[in-house]
Amino acid sequence: MKTSALLVALALVAVLAACGGDGDDSIGVTGTPGPATPYDPAQAGLDYLDALEVVMEQAATDWQALDEQKATAFDSATSEVDAAQAALVLSGDYAAKAAARRDGITNIRPQPPATLQSLHLALGSAADDERVLADDIGAILLEEPVTDEASYDAIVADLGGQVVVQRFADACAALQDYADSIDHDVNLHCEGND
Repeated sequence: MKTSALLVALALVAVLAACGGDGDDSIGVTGTPGPATPYDPAQAGLDYLDALEVVMEQAATDWQALDEQKATAFDSATSEVDAAQAALVLSGDYAAKAAARRDGITNIRPQPPATLQSLHLALGSAADDERVLADDIGAILLEEPVTDEASYDAIVADLGGQVVVQRFADACAALQDYADSIDHDVNLHCEGND
């Protein structure tokens, strides 16, 4: 009986030691938390614009690559089948880049402060419209293959592509204008994202 009581006591001491049970009633917190940093909407706006600049810079790089791809996609085709395949690849890449840009904008951290929320939502909505446009182009190309750039551009025009692209450019320009109005040095690459 003494052996089992001794084992229980040793087990209890081991558990207490592992849990910090050394007689100190603290909860294991070391140091004292500092005062909470107050929310500053002006700083939040600057932080948002800085994060958006990174997203838009990547999107501008993607768009430049897409423009270069489009410029040569049909030239390298040796047959109508190759040209039709090039159009499908181009539209698939366009859809992927449009989705990545939309995701970068809508999932941005930090989120914009209330003063920029409507401008941010307009940009995200315009980016999503362009993603839908890209998906629609791909769906049409599956039904009606094209073999040259003019035919590809005609599909984009028929779907209202210029309006969609301009809506995104306008939403981007509104945010760039805001940044400029507060003398915040960011480049949202609005001209490189259309």
